[in-house]
Amino acid sequence: MEIVLNGDSIYDVTGAQLKFLEAYKKLYVDNNTPVIPFADVTGRTLDGRAFTGLVTKPTYNLVLRIYLPDQPQGGAAEPVLDGHVLTSSVLAAGANGQMITRQRLVVPGIQTFTMNSANRGENTFRSLPQGPRIRRIHFQGGDISKLCIFRCRLEVFDATKALNDGSFEK
Repeated sequence: MEIVLNGDSIYDVTGAQLKFLEAYKKLYVDNNTPVIPFADVTGRTLDGRAFTGLVTKPTYNLVLRIYLPDQPQGGAAEPVLDGHVLTSSVLAAGANGQMITRQRLVVPGIQTFTMNSANRGENTFRSLPQGPRIRRIHFQGGDISKLCIFRCRLEVFDATKALNDGSFEK
């Protein structure tokens, strides 16, 4: 499925990837209902949750594209899709109690990259996304034993698989 905001694709993911993200956040996962996470409801503060939301205005063009697989043997010729949208008011209470219009601080998005590792041992990828804020990177597939991330030649992350997996369990 793909979400396009004013002509720019901000989400382009599969249903399996959405289920993986929900399971990662330890949220309820329904096999038939993928959830598109515009906001991080697991944020610890109201500001933290509001910071992650997708603020839209009436003049914005928001398009949802859903790609369905071929018709299964004996399946319905015209599938029926049902959706539910959870929204909030465009107005919020300010610090002094006055109502203010919510402003978009960031555009949430999920990007998928395929990185080929042609050999065992150390692999270097120099084409990671650039931007003001990368919240997390999930590596799926392969047997990764250690990950080091450098930014401007400065090491910003270094963990073995055991250390990384242990920190997620907490």
